[in-house]
Amino acid sequence: MANLKYDIVEDNYSPHISALCKLSILFGMDSFSYAVVDNQLKIQAYQHYSLDRDANGEIDWSSFLATVQSPREMLTRNYRSVRAVVASPVFTLVPAQWYRAEEKLTYLQHLTTPSAQTIVQADVIPGYPMNAVYEIPNAAQAWLSNIQPEAEFVHCVCALAPLVRSRLETPHNVAAYFGPNRVFIFYFHEGQLVFCNSFSYQTARDALYFLLLVFDQFRLGTEYTPLWIMGHYSEQGELHRQIKRYIKSLQYVPLPTGFRSGTKLNAIPEHFYVDLVAGI
Repeated sequence: MANLKYDIVEDNYSPHISALCKLSILFGMDSFSYAVVDNQLKIQAYQHYSLDRDANGEIDWSSFLATVQSPREMLTRNYRSVRAVVASPVFTLVPAQWYRAEEKLTYLQHLTTPSAQTIVQADVIPGYPMNAVYEIPNAAQAWLSNIQPEAEFVHCVCALAPLVRSRLETPHNVAAYFGPNRVFIFYFHEGQLVFCNSFSYQTARDALYFLLLVFDQFRLGTEYTPLWIMGHYSEQGELHRQIKRYIKSLQYVPLPTGFRSGTKLNAIPEHFYVDLVAGI
């Protein structure tokens, strides 16, 4: 089941400027969303669906993409560029000097048995000597290739890690990218990405446990080491109440330099959709 949570189009947006705009799409952890950004780096449209998982714990991308109609006109216009961010939890990071394109599947097979319903892709992480190897749902790839043949895919780590690094002011930093039941955790030392992994959680205390595990592993002080937050994380939620008890320096990752929200979108915190804008 899909729930349309946000559907925003700024009053001054016109389809006639689409050729000057960029489109970013997110195949999220438990969501589907998109944003249209104009040539002045203003976000003109944003739509977000939350998605339920089936009895096997999977998102039925094929059924959702076949039935969702409201964004189709927006998504099929002619844009300056189109990129799709994939928040796949099935991924690994391979140092550039060891990476071989023909071994992509093998890298993932060391972690899990890749699904027959996915394809394997690899991206260079900008600014880092490593590649992210990850799964893309077949249904997502086929659907997007049909409506936007020139679209590019990118893993969320490749989009978010450089953005977080651009904001760092201290030697040690942890970042967390939250979905409803999964969190990607990053640890940066002197700007270098030292650790990155994703964890499934059922309760707020589970998520807190995984965060504190990273703090403990790298001997980081919870009183002063910043935790940079991205994704669907609310200060009114139990997750925030648990985390702020133990981690004292909480910061939200802002939009990349130069980007700005429209009047309507300003009502939503930037860290909710920074993943989409980072994908551009």
